[in-house]
Amino acid sequence: MDIVFVTDRHLIPVNILSDQTPEDQGFDLLEGLVGQAFDHGVDRVILREKDLDKTAYEHLLRRILKTTSDRTQVSVHTHVDLAIAHGVSLHMTYQDYIALPTESVEAVRQNGGVVGCSIHKPSELSLLQNMVQAAEKASGAMSPDYLLLGTLFETTCKPGIEGGGLSLVEAFTTRTQIPLIGIGGIQPEHVSQLGEAGLKGVAVRSGFMVNPGRVLDYKAYL
Repeated sequence: MDIVFVTDRHLIPVNILSDQTPEDQGFDLLEGLVGQAFDHGVDRVILREKDLDKTAYEHLLRRILKTTSDRTQVSVHTHVDLAIAHGVSLHMTYQDYIALPTESVEAVRQNGGVVGCSIHKPSELSLLQNMVQAAEKASGAMSPDYLLLGTLFETTCKPGIEGGGLSLVEAFTTRTQIPLIGIGGIQPEHVSQLGEAGLKGVAVRSGFMVNPGRVLDYKAYL
């Protein structure tokens, strides 16, 4: 199973962030966590820091890229131009992905990166498949390299939203061959059943950010 680390520095406990200067915005701590994650074998990091303007985001991206020898292990969230300019991978929301020009997908892939998108319900998959078929006929494949599927289990990141669980996974594995990465409240005890259900990997956000030490024990998710 692949392990994906989705960042959100606002989830870092206040008592830990208090050691950071306001100007740092938690960048030092996040850079350290990502470096530890890669050192211990995490497969991919999605840099999901939506509150940052593009200048600050690119500054953080440059720092994160110092933590790995394979920059394609890092996925920029949303900023297509930064992904292309820095030769990294790209992750998009579902709505942004379906509006993404085929040329942008190809540009990221030419640098060795992968392109993925979040997805939440089978109806979105049906629309995506129709778009891919049309793109293939017109100018080449547009299928994402993976789908980030959620929410699978109840999570504090999205309170009040009931997870789709294994039934949501089955609704996708029976309809697509695109690799699926599960996200949403996933704990180590969920991983074996998710793998048996057909997921290629799992993504962890709050599990690593709220409990920074857990990133050192990522193998619990394998």
